[in-house]
Amino acid sequence: MQQSLKSAVLETLGYYFILNCPLSFDELYQRLHNVKITRIELKKFLQSAPKGIIFRDGFYALVEKKNDIELRKLALTATEYKWQILSKRLELLRRIPFLRGVCVSGSMSAGYANNDSDIDIFIIAKKNRIWLCRGFLAFFMKRAGWYRQEENKQVQNYLCPNHFITEDSLLLKPHNIYTAHLFSQFSPIIGQDICEKLRLANLGWIREFLPNSHGQIMHEKNIPDPIRSEPETFLIGPFGWLWEKVAQFLQLRKIKSNKDFREKFARGGLRFSKKELTFHGRPQEPEMLEKFGKIKLTLPLD
Repeated sequence: MQQSLKSAVLETLGYYFILNCPLSFDELYQRLHNVKITRIELKKFLQSAPKGIIFRDGFYALVEKKNDIELRKLALTATEYKWQILSKRLELLRRIPFLRGVCVSGSMSAGYANNDSDIDIFIIAKKNRIWLCRGFLAFFMKRAGWYRQEENKQVQNYLCPNHFITEDSLLLKPHNIYTAHLFSQFSPIIGQDICEKLRLANLGWIREFLPNSHGQIMHEKNIPDPIRSEPETFLIGPFGWLWEKVAQFLQLRKIKSNKDFREKFARGGLRFSKKELTFHGRPQEPEMLEKFGKIKLTLPLD
């Protein structure tokens, strides 16, 4: 048990070594790889001062990354400021037609955003209206001046809706250590009921990699519901289905006209279906998994 726990702690800190992100005790417990334990058992192990781990100012890190503790404290300050900005934008987001739920994702939900980073958001759309949802979202966010576009040289605090799914397709894929960390750190901000369904739909496989995870990070206690807007009333039935097809055609035409489309599509950063849309210009998953594999070979497991 002791050796497997040591391996789990070192592997977890090694994973966040790549992201320059020392972890608090609660974060280390929630994100611990492969070992199901109690908080008391983990605390007892950490108090034994295991080799290769440093603790300072409330954060654990590999000894080689002790300087990142100061950077993590700055990142938490930047992250909290971004939450304040985002809270002022919720009222408009709630009114987007066919939007059913929103989660913050990426570096902000995980607590290591920097001042210059954007705000990644994950969208749950109404069944059979995913393209209309994205179209309305892009339109209103552009008018508000929040929408991150590729031509933006400055992305600080722009909203980046880079992953859409429909309310009838909540099981996320693929399943690996990278996606377990990514999806378990989603932080719901709109649509409490649908976000809870999302959590429960994915908690089982996430716990195969992170046995102590709750499946989501709750930043706010009271999560507002979306407000059903008037355009939804007019875009139901066959008429709405027609406009869904029009929205799909127009958006795909614009996406495919991008000079980098073929390269991004080949890398797997772009996926399009009736139930899921992803827009990751440079998907991090392959790179993170490769780096993590190399890091594990260097950890002092003996």
